[in-house]
Amino acid sequence: MNGRLAGRGAGCALVTTIVALTVAIPAHAAQSVAAGSGFARTSTAVAAVPANVATARRSERAKLGPLGLVQVQPGSGAIRDFGRLDGLLTSASSRPAADIALDYVRARPEIFGLDATDLTSLKLVHDYSAAGIEQVRWEQSADGIPSIDSALTANLTASGRLVNIVGAPIHDLALDSVTPAISAEDAYAAAARGVGGPARAARSASSSAQRTTSFAGGGDAKLVIYDDGVARLGWRLLMPVDGTHVYDVVVDASTGVVQREHNLVKSAAVTGHIYRNYPGARSAAARRASTSAPT
Repeated sequence: MNGRLAGRGAGCALVTTIVALTVAIPAHAAQSVAAGSGFARTSTAVAAVPANVATARRSERAKLGPLGLVQVQPGSGAIRDFGRLDGLLTSASSRPAADIALDYVRARPEIFGLDATDLTSLKLVHDYSAAGIEQVRWEQSADGIPSIDSALTANLTASGRLVNIVGAPIHDLALDSVTPAISAEDAYAAAARGVGGPARAARSASSSAQRTTSFAGGGDAKLVIYDDGVARLGWRLLMPVDGTHVYDVVVDASTGVVQREHNLVKSAAVTGHIYRNYPGARSAAARRASTSAPT
């Protein structure tokens, strides 16, 4: 969807709403990744970046002004959030949103740390417009296995002005091996022990790079890349346990250790009073009595 919405000129009033927006959605769970995967990353250590990159980022931060954002992702050192709280990054344009965003990133290799090979390998997976904003998202992958902790997401106004870049895309994303040391069944069993759910038998497995495996009870498993300071291969599992527990779990595909778990079901207790009409209204019996009384 490259066409602009009606109502061009959406601008600074929308910036503070959009700047921190990351709505990368996993393929097998109704839960937002990083660019967001719905998980906190395992590693909190801040990766060192080359001196020229650090200098370029400081300079760009100064150009953006006092309300500029150049936030770095711990672990990878990639740009997590780039934009301004008090303005937009580019002027209006009728070009496709994807071209505007990629050209902006391409012109700043030292800021974003992405070269031509990185940009060429990105896969466009999301292009959506709503409320005067067009959001474009690219997935990062290695050897056909997607990353749940890195992506490139751009938000633009209806007039084609770039609002921000988010998602922590990683330079030279790669894995040492794409062959898991443990099976999908063993990963599911390890995750089940961790959340107190039942182990399930595998029903089918695909020959794709992700080795998508379905389980009895509606669960599934897929190979993904997750960030633990370095890119690692993991099994991402969707695990229905009961009506209030459906888990999204990442198990390291080399060690079988559960790295992350997240219950996708949210619940809240609400108390209150139900009134048929409004507080203080007469009861139905009282209304009937008043209408049937002799005059």
